[in-house]
Amino acid sequence: MSFSHTATIASALRAASADLERRAGLLDRINVFPVVDADTGANLTATVRPMVRALEALDDDFGGLCDAVGQVLLRCARGNSGVIFAQFFAGFFESLRASSRPLRVAAFSDAAATGRRLAYQAVAHPAEGTMLTVMTDLAALLEGCADPWTLERHARFERALSQSVGRTASLMPRLAEAGVVDSGALGFHVFICGLALALLAESDLAAADRAIAHRLSGRTSAPLGEISRRIEPRFLAAEKDKGASRRYCVTALLDLPEQADPAQALSQLGDSVDVARMGRLVKVHVHCDRPEGIKKELETLGRIDAFDVDDMLEGLTRAAAFGDAGANKRFLVVGDSSMSLSSDLSREHGIFRFENYVNVHGEMVCDGQVALLELMKRMRKGAVYTTAQTSGEEIRAFLDARLSHCERLIYVAVGDAYTGTQKLARKVIAAHPERERIFVVDTQAASGQQGLICLCVARFAGEAKTLEELLGYAREQVQRCKEFLVIDDLKYLSRTGRVGKIKAMFAGALGVKPIVGHGSGGAMTYDKVRSQEAAVDAIAARCADIPGPGRLVALVEHTDDLAWTAQVASELRARLGEPVETHIVPLSATSAVHMGPGTWGVAVTRV
Repeated sequence: MSFSHTATIASALRAASADLERRAGLLDRINVFPVVDADTGANLTATVRPMVRALEALDDDFGGLCDAVGQVLLRCARGNSGVIFAQFFAGFFESLRASSRPLRVAAFSDAAATGRRLAYQAVAHPAEGTMLTVMTDLAALLEGCADPWTLERHARFERALSQSVGRTASLMPRLAEAGVVDSGALGFHVFICGLALALLAESDLAAADRAIAHRLSGRTSAPLGEISRRIEPRFLAAEKDKGASRRYCVTALLDLPEQADPAQALSQLGDSVDVARMGRLVKVHVHCDRPEGIKKELETLGRIDAFDVDDMLEGLTRAAAFGDAGANKRFLVVGDSSMSLSSDLSREHGIFRFENYVNVHGEMVCDGQVALLELMKRMRKGAVYTTAQTSGEEIRAFLDARLSHCERLIYVAVGDAYTGTQKLARKVIAAHPERERIFVVDTQAASGQQGLICLCVARFAGEAKTLEELLGYAREQVQRCKEFLVIDDLKYLSRTGRVGKIKAMFAGALGVKPIVGHGSGGAMTYDKVRSQEAAVDAIAARCADIPGPGRLVALVEHTDDLAWTAQVASELRARLGEPVETHIVPLSATSAVHMGPGTWGVAVTRV
């Protein structure tokens, strides 16, 4: 394809992703099909975020853009909706690349028809009233169109597609019972409407750039159509009591010979089977009761590069809670991915975070999607990974999505000494029209110390009578909370330039393990020990000295040795001579790739 506005398409993709992320909470709330598990918004945004990051490495290479979008979407697709979405756009962009025509409505129409065909093929049992229906209506809306794409025409297009989303409720009794449209269909509609803004460049490049900038900033958005803003709680309660027809949701990434087709075998082992592919790259989604059976079957077909299992009973519990959580909170506490905090604790206390990235073999993967144990295994074999900061656009979309659910948003931020994330967030907040509702708490820390402060503030948010009381409590925790990280081998920090190679070599030869934490100017060293047991002794003594009233709360952090950190938690409870609440959490991936495997630590405070 010969097209001179590659940058415009890349910008439209970013705008579409930002609009989708702003709707993530809504998509989660109305998630009914195929399972009520409140994750469609999370899955779709996790699918597109790495694509946005990949676009930054492209110049004016349209073929590279098409390849990157298809490959990254397939690799990062999550859940039923994410896999179908990824297959549509893999086909869509492959069609655009193969076209010999400039990007006009006709080429866009052909691409939509190709994407629709492949999306239907990806689903073992296609169901109408889902995003497949909107894909069909999209192709029909565009077929045979030849007139120039104007702002007025784009508005008509968006309204017509929103009507397609609206009719999903009439096509599926399950949706009608819940009083909602299909969440995947709505997510697809939001994204394709943002992408279609690129068509304006055919007749007026300046108008296209303005419209895309407005969508990116949130000044405009795709129309929602006929939609209920929440599900009737009785419906959710009934679903929770009834339980899921299958217990687990499995998503796997495979390298398979092109003739291999896992769909038939998987249909015998589970349901909601989706198989998306580009050449040898295959993404599989299936609901099942025995994930190990799925894995064994896939291993007979080819190489498994990733295998993720989600317990759908947790999703049902999360969905049932939306009756209360969907209402506006006085205070919503959020963090960023520099902090160490488990997904279970985050869900329990309603904590959200915006993601930074880890460069995994040239692909930018959101911190929260990194398979930490696998990453640590590869680092032990010599792999070196780097990290990258989120973008201002992503922060803005994140804030827009969360502000609709609270009166005040409290951002518990990573310290400036470790990354520029807080500085970037403050810049975005300063330009935000709702900036008076957003407050930043500088933890001057990262990892477990930041995560524990965020956890304590989120817990106290339900009790605080005023904003001043909550912020005062947050400042107290910043002063009180401490973290003690044990670096097992300094060679990993030396690989990323954090310490000198000579210093690392001597420390390794002497068997020295530094215990580090956070000071006002960045990292500081508390102790140097020669064994893990000595490290436990030193940390237990320092935990006992944490000032203030109340009980001790500790996060015990791991990279790749869960058995050891469980032992550390037990040792702390036994040695401190007072009640201590302990939680075992993974070290944030953006911290772990610098400090390396074997690193563990304890963050502690009093509440």
